Amino acid sequence: MTAHAVEIADLRFSYPDGTEVLRGITLAVPAGSRLALVGANGSGKTTLLMHLAGLLDGPGRIALFGVERTRASAPELRRRIGYLFSSVAYQFIMPTVLDDIILSDPRPELPYDERRERAFAWLRRFRLEAYAGRYPLDCSTGEMKRAALAGVLAREPDCLLLDEPLASLDRPSGDELLRLLAEVPTTMIVATHQRAIVERLGANVALLDSGVVAGTFTARQALRTRAVTNLLW
Repeated sequence: MTAHAVEIADLRFSYPDGTEVLRGITLAVPAGSRLALVGANGSGKTTLLMHLAGLLDGPGRIALFGVERTRASAPELRRRIGYLFSSVAYQFIMPTVLDDIILSDPRPELPYDERRERAFAWLRRFRLEAYAGRYPLDCSTGEMKRAALAGVLAREPDCLLLDEPLASLDRPSGDELLRLLAEVPTTMIVATHQRAIVERLGANVALLDSGVVAGTFTARQALRTRAVTNLLW
């Protein structure tokens, strides 16, 4: 079994207007680790996550869990990835929070009552039982983020991709989400400007600059490196 959950080599991508966003990303993420992608706006953080999630497909090599991404392998690899969008309102497609989590269950062949109970277990873990029948977009931003994360984790992904998970959250909601994330043992890659992601999750850091990896750091090194701390708040 590979020691790396993610391996990327010379990944490049330009948008249709000609804007070159990724200019040769090379990066390896050990299985079970937490990695923060840190960089200025436009440095390629979200574009990189979208490639790992299989939503974009620029030239270069991507391997997940030792499996090269190809057209044939992409559907299976997508099932092993959980992606939390920065705007989680786009994450929901069902009329209630509970229905959305039930839909995420990776075992659709199970009886409905069993899938419903499994979904309630996730709601209890995220302290959202009272919101089971609520329309997701009627929840607060913090509640939506917790509900969206519960739905993502209900899929039982092998790698979790998070795009600015603390954005638009007040301090108590952010603290609650960090507490939940700290309990997740899954490989985690987080695009962030938040110092708390590095401090409280003990995340290593990949510094992105103009579409390349300008440096990689342990959490301790990152918090002592001005090029990184200047981008965190």
